[in-house]
Amino acid sequence: MNKHNKKGFTLIELIITVAILGILAAIAIPFYDRQSMKQRRSDGIIALTTAQGEMESYRSDNGIYATAGLETTVSLRTYYTIAAPTITNAGENYTLIATAGGVQAADTNCRQLIVNDLGEFSSKDASGTVSTKCIPK
Repeated sequence: MNKHNKKGFTLIELIITVAILGILAAIAIPFYDRQSMKQRRSDGIIALTTAQGEMESYRSDNGIYATAGLETTVSLRTYYTIAAPTITNAGENYTLIATAGGVQAADTNCRQLIVNDLGEFSSKDASGTVSTKCIPK
C-alpha cells in the first residue's frame, strides 16, 4: 500500500480563494468609501450649526445679522471650509455655506452644505443642483 499524506493546498483552491477575496473587496471598498463620505458630512453640519448659533447670538445683541466676526473658517475635522456668511436684505437674512475639501472633495453628490437664517438646510452637488438629500433628518 502506497499511502500519500497530502499537506497544503492545490493551485485551484488558492485561485478560488483569491478570486472570492477579490470579489468581496470589490464590493466592500466602494461601500466603505460611500459610508465614510456620508459620515464626514456631519463635520460640515456641525460647523454650520455652530456658525448659525454665532449669527443668532450677534442678532440678539445687535438687532441685525452681520458677518459677526465669522470669516472663512475650517470645520473641526477640516473636511469643510465655511465661507463668511452672505448677508442680504439689510441684515435681515443670511446664508452660510460649507464647501467640501480634502478627502471630502470627492463627495460630488454633496459638494456644499447650506443653511439659511430660517434654519433650512440644503446641499449642492458638483453641478450646482440644490437638494436636501445630503442632510440627515
